[in-house]
Amino acid sequence: MQGFVASFAIQVALVVTGVVAARALGVHARGELAFLLLVPTVLTTLGGAGIPVALAYFVARKPASATSMIRMLLPVGIAQAVALAAIGMGIVTLGLDLTAQEVTIAAVITLLSIPPRLLHVYGVRALQGRRRFLAFNVLRSLPTAGYAAGALILFMAGHATLVALAIAWTASFAVSGAITCYVSFREFRDSGTAQGPKLGALVRFGLKGALGWSSPVQALRIDQTVIGLFLAPAALGLYVVAQAFTNLPRFISSSVGAVAYPNIAAREDRQQARRTLGRFVLLGAVVSGLLTGSLAIFAGWLVPFFFGADFVGAVPTTRILLLGTFFWCVRIVLADGASGLGLPGLGTVAEVSSWAILLPALALLTPPWGIEGVAAALALSAATSLVVMVAGLMMKGMTPLAPALGRPAPPPTAGA
Repeated sequence: MQGFVASFAIQVALVVTGVVAARALGVHARGELAFLLLVPTVLTTLGGAGIPVALAYFVARKPASATSMIRMLLPVGIAQAVALAAIGMGIVTLGLDLTAQEVTIAAVITLLSIPPRLLHVYGVRALQGRRRFLAFNVLRSLPTAGYAAGALILFMAGHATLVALAIAWTASFAVSGAITCYVSFREFRDSGTAQGPKLGALVRFGLKGALGWSSPVQALRIDQTVIGLFLAPAALGLYVVAQAFTNLPRFISSSVGAVAYPNIAAREDRQQARRTLGRFVLLGAVVSGLLTGSLAIFAGWLVPFFFGADFVGAVPTTRILLLGTFFWCVRIVLADGASGLGLPGLGTVAEVSSWAILLPALALLTPPWGIEGVAAALALSAATSLVVMVAGLMMKGMTPLAPALGRPAPPPTAGA
């Protein structure tokens, strides 16, 4: 329930920021802001190399070693932050016209969000592994809620410019990172001093599942990157409005997976762990199906109501994206559950398989159909990823919904 409340709060905050940015900046500048926020988001996810998620797994498995693992990862996080900020400046230089002073200033400000964002990610993942779900859900919602509050205040005061919104974005992560650091310190200061896994074990576990935890829509934002680099800023402005309606089902499925992951990892009995996964998958599929279907039906009214008539061209893209979102929602719960079973590589295999469809589909569908082609490519790749994920679990001897429905799973294949 806490996860659903947090997801709803995040969705409300995203609607607020989306509406404010769209109405204050217009289609073109809204696209520029989307690209500026995209770069640190992608870099933080890629640069993390799956290590924060690995931290959650090992904290759940070995709670007494949490403090030693956090201390070991501190210099790693600092090195990541410095390197990623430098890389980000190069990417922004390629993607935007920095001869405009306002864009340059906003770019520098948004890149400053990378260090506190990394701190925030490590902190909330450690709390997830500890199964402190109230703190986890509140803190993961904090940056979005803070940005929404800042953006709304700026809009009401008539100062919602590109630079001002960039400041609100970075400030939200700075405050959230500091609060997360404080909460994590209090949680883990008396957790014991047992020796945890070596850094190499964390990195290997993280890299095995890195792509499985970083889908092209949710984290790497390949869709927005393609539009930002190859289409007009106005196209990206329409696309991010369409994508806003996918946030609620994605966040709810992520919440289901976030709770499933440490709960499954903590189960000593394998059959009990599989039954737990089956229940979580069924829950995620039903909820995401109801949400995506309802939003698709009412998209023709919701888009102009929230964002204005200038964005009505985003309606077809919204419906296509929602179809792909349903496939993604089910797969992310499966991937988190598989990681809890100690099989992080399955999510990566499913993700790589989807990219084998996504990249050529983007090349074929984007030129003739623009943002609708990008959305269709994502839907195809999400469906592929789900099919591969289910097949991978079946090869390991598990039919995902069988335990939840009381049916026996098939025997594992040889070598599974």
